[in-house]
Amino acid sequence: MNRFPVSSIADLLAVSSVDDRQLWLETAGYTGEAGLTAVLETAAMQMNGDPAQAIQLVRLVAVLAPATSPLSPRIDYLEAQYAAMQADFETAARLIERAAVQYRAQGDVMSAVRTSLGLMQVLGEQGDYQAAITVADDALILLGGMASSAERDYILAGYYRNKGYAHIHLGDPDAAITAIDAALALMPDNALEQQTALTSIRGLALHKLGSIAEAIELHVDLLAQVDKVQAPLLYARYAGNAALLYADAGMYTDSLTLLQEVQTLLSSHAGQADLYRAHTFLGDIWLSLNLYPEALQAYRQAEIGLREYRMTHQLGLTLYGMGKVLARVMESEKAVATLEEAAVLFESVGDWSYLAIALTDLSVIQ
Repeated sequence: MNRFPVSSIADLLAVSSVDDRQLWLETAGYTGEAGLTAVLETAAMQMNGDPAQAIQLVRLVAVLAPATSPLSPRIDYLEAQYAAMQADFETAARLIERAAVQYRAQGDVMSAVRTSLGLMQVLGEQGDYQAAITVADDALILLGGMASSAERDYILAGYYRNKGYAHIHLGDPDAAITAIDAALALMPDNALEQQTALTSIRGLALHKLGSIAEAIELHVDLLAQVDKVQAPLLYARYAGNAALLYADAGMYTDSLTLLQEVQTLLSSHAGQADLYRAHTFLGDIWLSLNLYPEALQAYRQAEIGLREYRMTHQLGLTLYGMGKVLARVMESEKAVATLEEAAVLFESVGDWSYLAIALTDLSVIQ
């Protein structure tokens, strides 16, 4: 059966009751498991473009499908995607783990492994990069025992990609580059979006190794390849990375120009997690420019949401920046309390690199 047409979503959702929506679908020929699968696939396709609309389709299918439906793990995974976009990472992790268990019970090992790739991403959002690497290592062993196929290689590349990103945050850029290069080697020539994403992460690793000029050049090339109208979130991700690289290179005007463009794009297209992260980035740039009131305002905007959604690692980064600002404006007592909280958060997620930096800054203030 063909995927449920995007052009019909508004008509379906305009019907008020679940019973009437079921009748609408039956009249349109979308009946039984095949019909609900078609609706669910359209919801998955729409999740990045119109998540509010997509989740309505997912929840409609969840109501209409039998309790023991083979669609249940797919429903859970799409609910997890939506929860992650709202920065509810605890719910996302729980739903992903449940989906993986259901896939294994159905004997669908490949879907279970693909689903656990999403768990790795959620753990990264929570700042638990060591746990994310453990998930990757387990999956890499399992995938390594499978025969090579386009699907297997694509999933394998995803694990290498996320492992590389985790190694960057754990302060091991050499391991990150090794993982990213392994992922790039698995990518087909026509997977341009995936190749650019991997190249961006490789640029971040180069930055950690001190090759800032090379990392900036790489990101400038990436931005030239991405259409910000057709792919605003992808463009915003690369532009945010480039903004931080510019700041580290002392190119503050270029950095601010890009970051303000990022905020505009995220305000129109992004979920809450990306918005809070953008506020932290903006605070970092204001701090680099010694514009302390502006930096504090940006960090405090980020802090409110990060606390609400329990984004532990990102909150630690925000509080660390805020503590540095408070120290520079001679509010030493507040600076110490803020940096101490940041240090506790870094320790809780195993970010020993930032923990050491925060403790060093504390020793200077005290």
